[in-house]
Amino acid sequence: MKLTDHAKQRWAERFSNLCPDHEFSKAKKPKKRDMINIKKQCPQHVSIMKHKSNYGLDYKITPNGVVFVCNEDEIVITVFPYKYAQRAGRIDEKSVYIKGKYVKRAHAKNRW
Repeated sequence: MKLTDHAKQRWAERFSNLCPDHEFSKAKKPKKRDMINIKKQCPQHVSIMKHKSNYGLDYKITPNGVVFVCNEDEIVITVFPYKYAQRAGRIDEKSVYIKGKYVKRAHAKNRW
C-alpha cells in the first residue's frame, strides 16, 4: 500500500491518531448498503461510481470507519470518514475508543 501526497495530507487532517498501514490491513470491500451510504455522504463520488469502468477505483472500509479510495495498483488516492459506521463489528453508540481499545459501555437507558 502506498499513499499519494493528497492521501497523506487527508490522513494527517482526519486520522492522525491511527496507523495507516494497520488500518489498511483491516480494510474490507464495502457491501452494497455501504456503497449507497457513501453516495449519500459524498456526492462527488456518485459520478465516479456511475461511470461504467469506475475509473479503476476501489473502495475499502475499516472497522474504525475509514474509507480508502484506491486504484488498481493498491495506491490510496484519498481517505475520508464513514459517517454510517453502525453495522456489527463497527463502532456503535455503545462502544468507546480509549487508548487504542474499544470499551463496551452500558447503554444509558439500561442504568437504574
